[in-house]
This record gives sequence, structure tokens and C-alpha cells, in this order.
Amino acid sequence: MRHFQDDLAKFEAELQRLWSLKQYSGNEWMMGHYHHSAVKELGTQIIQTIGPLRDNIGRNVDEVTAILNRYGVPTVWKVYPPPAFGGLVKTRNAFQAFIDLEIGKDARPSLLQIEDLVSQAIWRAEKEIEELSTNPPTFLSKLSVIPKWMARGMSWLFPSEKQRGVLGWVLIAGIVAVILRHSLGGHR
Repeated sequence: MRHFQDDLAKFEAELQRLWSLKQYSGNEWMMGHYHHSAVKELGTQIIQTIGPLRDNIGRNVDEVTAILNRYGVPTVWKVYPPPAFGGLVKTRNAFQAFIDLEIGKDARPSLLQIEDLVSQAIWRAEKEIEELSTNPPTFLSKLSVIPKWMARGMSWLFPSEKQRGVLGWVLIAGIVAVILRHSLGGHR
């Protein structure tokens, strides 16, 4: 996670250099200070640096997003349309929005916002490690996750509340039938 944060900071620094160079080449050519070959060479150098950093971040986005989701850190970034034009609000992964070069400066998350997300996950992971080292899990505490997994499985298989209610009553009726059969001597 720390390497991911380092790549984010390096990417932002290079992107700022690229935007500054773009602004310089757009403004300074009228004043006579514009050196086209030097600007082109520096721009190529910056693009060659940004590419691998962007690739490294992109490769790790899914893993980092999964870690952040595990600790309940939100990774959704909302891109709002310009107020004068209106339109749909787009939701994206915050890290993908950060490395997307098509999004304007105002629509993308800042480095501080992105690093705060990663830092929150790191702090929560450190806290979990500390808790586990002071209170190691017991056999019974490990068994407590079974009802949660069963509930997730049932909600996936039976998405509506009505379906889960009917299934619950069918299970209860089945258990009662098995108990009655065995208690009343129905087994051979």
C-alpha cells in the first residue's frame, strides 16, 4: 500500500509538470521565450515517466479497491457535469478517476483525497493487526462467521425479502418434520 501511495505521489508530480509545460507552451510562445524543441523534448520525457507510473497504479487498482472495501473505506468518485449544461452524474472508481487523463483538473480527485483513502485503509489494517495480536481469535469466534456467510449466500440465491421469508418457513417446517419423525419412532 505504501508503494501504491508513492506511485500516486510521483504520478501527480509528473502530471503537474505536464500541465505546467502545456500552460507554458500555450502562453510563452507569444512572448518570444518559447523553445519548441526543448518543450517537445521535456514533454516526451514527462509522458515516458507518466506511462509506467499510470500502468503500475492501474495494475494495483483492483487489489487496493478490494482492501479499501474490506475496511469500509469508500472508493466511489462522483463526476458532476458543469452546472450551466447539466447532465448525468457519473460514478467511477476514485483511483481510476485519478489516473484518467481525459478528466479535467476540477473533476478529478486531488492527491490529498486519494492518499487519505489509502491511509485510512492502512490505519484500519494496522488497528486490526494490533487487535488480533492482543486478542487472538478462538475457535468459537472463527465459527461466528458461518452465519454471516450463509446469510450472504441466501441473499444472493434469494434476492427478495419475500423469497427469503418463504425459504425460512420451509426450512423450519423441514426441521420440525425431521425432529417429529425421529422422536415418534419413524426411523427404521
